[in-house]
Amino acid sequence: MNLASASPVKTKTLTTCLLCGLTTLHPLSNDNGDVICCPSCREVAALLAESPAVEQNQAQVPEGSGEVILTLGGMWCSSCAWLVSENLKRTKGVVSADVNFIQQQANITFDSKITNHQLLKRRVRTLGYQATLPDEKPRDEEESFFTRLLIGGVMVLHDMIVGGGIYVRELMGWATPETAWLVHFFQIMMLVSSLPVLISAGAADFASRVCQLAARTA
Repeated sequence: MNLASASPVKTKTLTTCLLCGLTTLHPLSNDNGDVICCPSCREVAALLAESPAVEQNQAQVPEGSGEVILTLGGMWCSSCAWLVSENLKRTKGVVSADVNFIQQQANITFDSKITNHQLLKRRVRTLGYQATLPDEKPRDEEESFFTRLLIGGVMVLHDMIVGGGIYVRELMGWATPETAWLVHFFQIMMLVSSLPVLISAGAADFASRVCQLAARTA
């Protein structure tokens, strides 16, 4: 009797990002097939492939220039800071841009005749990152995370209780044709209550992906 040979078990291995050197279990890849750890590193690699780094002359500051310090959010690694910095440097009217990943800030010098604070803030947000001006209250990302977690947890608990009641009704033989409409009502309620979970848990990631797609197609 021939025994079928067991198929080998596929195991995930850590791979190293070509750009930043970080390891990842879920690598991405660019058009050349290079291993990239995250969308930010992929964007940075694409910028490096398009043209060399932008050189800036700090001494040539035009008259009437302005300065602004943007408080940033949503940066996960130094590649994110590099991406924001390079995009700001390539923005028309920007004289210099220095993005600090540790302080989560961007120091920008710009020609006020060409651009302004709001346009620079919007430019950063099109990349999928948060940006606030000095006179604005920065978004508390930790508080926002726990708020979304609380909303999602309450809604999931609600669905678990309702779903458990429906299953118990079937197991105990309490189901009758006369009360079938009630089950349908609770199922619709579970569907509606699951939408806040999807929105609260995934809104930030969805917005980031849409902004990055818009920035790439702009």
